Amino acid sequence: MRNPVTRVTNLFNTLKLRYTMPLRLELSIVDHCNLNCKGCTHFCPIAPEHFMPVSEVEEALSHLSSIDNEMFESIYLLGGEPLLHANITTICHLTRQYFPKATIKILTNGLKVANLDDRFWETCRQSRIIISATIYPVNLDYAKIETICHDNGVKYEVFHQPKNGRFFTKHKIDDINPGNKHLNFLRCHQIGCLTLRDGKIYPCATSAYANLINDQFGRNFEHQPADYIAVPDIKKTSQLQRLKLRPTPFCRYCTALEATEWEQSRRQPDEWL
Repeated sequence: MRNPVTRVTNLFNTLKLRYTMPLRLELSIVDHCNLNCKGCTHFCPIAPEHFMPVSEVEEALSHLSSIDNEMFESIYLLGGEPLLHANITTICHLTRQYFPKATIKILTNGLKVANLDDRFWETCRQSRIIISATIYPVNLDYAKIETICHDNGVKYEVFHQPKNGRFFTKHKIDDINPGNKHLNFLRCHQIGCLTLRDGKIYPCATSAYANLINDQFGRNFEHQPADYIAVPDIKKTSQLQRLKLRPTPFCRYCTALEATEWEQSRRQPDEWL
């Protein structure tokens, strides 16, 4: 059993981080992925092929930028695997156009980096895009990926890699016996993960992608109006701050916190439920 002092210290640090972390936006431009990771927190193994239309990306970024083009310290382009998007170059350009000072990162598994064209690399250089790779235990030469980025004048970093064999830390979700939203919120590990999907901003990817679980497994994870903000309804930055700092009704579903080793997904409900 974890030391009570350690638990209190971790809770304090989580709350401190939650309240001091600048806003970041996660643009989920692709639902599906070219890896098949058990327990993926974006539910990619059960996601049908879907690309966010460029028009939808621009509409959201244009609106948010008109409120304050410095509201986000960082913007992540992710998915799914974002490099699967045929218009990733255009999306990079638009993101920089509307948020000229933000740190912009493409969160990728790296599998497609070697096949990207010169136009992509030129846009990344001009728009100061960072390639941020998650190191998966697959047959991929990540040192080569880093070299390709450096040779093209684009910054490379490691976003995440396994620690002591543990890869994901995820919440298993439960629509049958939900918990207390306030307690679940306090132990949430998705701190500040404001996720743009389908014209709405959610406080986390679990909430944003819950329809995939419903569709695949016939479950009933419901959203209430307080679970998200439709982009056209955002009038000031403080609305997003509140979304980040307060539990939403959906938080009641996020129960057991579980660390897991990387494996291929079997697309079975016990990976997430």
